[in-house]
Amino acid sequence: MAGIAKAARRNAWEAPGDSIKKTSVEESKLLKNTSNNSCSAIDPWLSLPAKVRWKLFRQFRSLDQLKANPRFANLLGLIDDLQFSWQSVQVVSDTHSRKLLLENAQGVRCEAVALLPAKLATATRAARATACISSQPGCGVGCPFCATGTLGYRGNLSAMEIVEQVYWAGVQATQADRQLRNVVFMGMGEPLHNLDNVLQAIDWLTDERLFGIAQRRILVSTVGVPRAMLELVTKFSSVRLALSLHSALPEQRRVLVPHAVADLDVLRNAIREVNELQSESVWIEVVLLADMNDSHEHAQSLIAFCEGLQVEVNLIPYNATNVAVAYRASEKEVREAFAKKLREAGIRTTIRRSLGEDASAACGQLTT
Repeated sequence: MAGIAKAARRNAWEAPGDSIKKTSVEESKLLKNTSNNSCSAIDPWLSLPAKVRWKLFRQFRSLDQLKANPRFANLLGLIDDLQFSWQSVQVVSDTHSRKLLLENAQGVRCEAVALLPAKLATATRAARATACISSQPGCGVGCPFCATGTLGYRGNLSAMEIVEQVYWAGVQATQADRQLRNVVFMGMGEPLHNLDNVLQAIDWLTDERLFGIAQRRILVSTVGVPRAMLELVTKFSSVRLALSLHSALPEQRRVLVPHAVADLDVLRNAIREVNELQSESVWIEVVLLADMNDSHEHAQSLIAFCEGLQVEVNLIPYNATNVAVAYRASEKEVREAFAKKLREAGIRTTIRRSLGEDASAACGQLTT
């Protein structure tokens, strides 16, 4: 059985034309250029020899590192020909994050973040990192407390533009002696308003021939698009979902999340159906805003919303931006008291630790 498993892993890495050590650069180029008419944007990546794909998408080596490695001297032509959607990648760093400023050939820009928590490495495992990636270069939902929300709808990112963010975040993690293990769709945009490209991106991210990221290590955060939520978990049963609720009072949700479903019964029914399709709990996200949604009344309404659902609540400290000056973060004591009420009601609750605020890379701060 061990031999069969080993062979299966090896075969997963063999793209057409690999013959891993024997395929010439010229042969690989020919394979790339003579693909059938239905070839996808990922085909040039898949046609790379397995050892190059391993270095790029598992160890997250930069192209410059590969070019400088004598072992890959005979593959320089292939590496030079590898095209990326993002033509410009700039990095802004702070202690626990690397913010990526990305721009494509058409001038479309977006941001992504490599998050570097303080947790240290162990004797057997490198310290971890998380890629926080974007699905759109703006956002049509219009949350007034979110910098991205003030940009409005600016179209969708392609599946390649999405997965390349993971690659560049992984390169930054590797350079910081971290291992990228998690991917969260919590950057710019509403992922489920770009459903087809997000589904394709997840398919490539979980492909064993490329990144090989386990579904359970991918989380998609949405304001709540019921049909798309169900389609996502039907295709990827272990990918985690997070609902950005922000208020369990319908009238207030209409203010805080203007262009999203405000009918709480519709959202509850969607979560209930998701719970039937997967074993993972759905995260309920609430950005706590001082004197707006952090009172006893708000806690009680959230408890009522969660009743009977398989959910966990994630309370998010508000991160200040220069476009939403009317909002303030709830005090630490208020956040902890709010969380205590939820826990006493039997709801698993965490308070998120913000990373990247010094680089304007924290939740709600991404903008171009």
